[in-house]
Amino acid sequence: MVFPSLNNIQTNALREITKIGSGHAANALSQLVKQQVMIHITEIKIAKLSQILEIVGGTEISVAAVYFQIFGDAQGNILLIFPEKSAEALSSQLLKKKKQEGILATVEGESALKEVGNILSGSFLNAFGSMVGLTLIPSIPYFIWDTAGTVMDYTSITHGQKGDLTLMLRTQLKTKKEDIQGHFFLLPSPQSLSIILKAVGQRQKSRKEPGKS
Repeated sequence: MVFPSLNNIQTNALREITKIGSGHAANALSQLVKQQVMIHITEIKIAKLSQILEIVGGTEISVAAVYFQIFGDAQGNILLIFPEKSAEALSSQLLKKKKQEGILATVEGESALKEVGNILSGSFLNAFGSMVGLTLIPSIPYFIWDTAGTVMDYTSITHGQKGDLTLMLRTQLKTKKEDIQGHFFLLPSPQSLSIILKAVGQRQKSRKEPGKS
């Protein structure tokens, strides 16, 4: 498969979609933690699946990940990865506890990050689907807390035979207490990546044509 890159039309459309999705997610998270949460998408690009380890900080870095399958008009997976310290801070805030090590090993800590994953993936897929006319449905969340290398081994087993490209949204969550770093990866099948990029490009093009809304 030829390695694609995003053109300006696709990049601009994706920025608009992710702005709407992240806005909805920020509102939902703000209500959950009872304080303002801001979400910024700092980078959007297509990367090889093998580059994820470099992007998140290396094989041995400890991370917490939430993983989803995607069903509907396009198939694939979503992988949401937080560095361990960011995951601990986020879970602690959601549970209204002081930041503590080991919280990710608790049922409550795992559930908190799954809920964050539900909000982020649901908000993004809803915004994406409604704006480009695709039905995209996430599965229940799966939680993994391990090294980034182990997380990617798991992802490669379940996703590697379908494709080797990811649409990466580098994400920053900010609250009054913490700046929380994270990475949102959309891992489409090769056919689904083509469907998604075509739909994104067509939507942006139609908006520029005379007589089109």
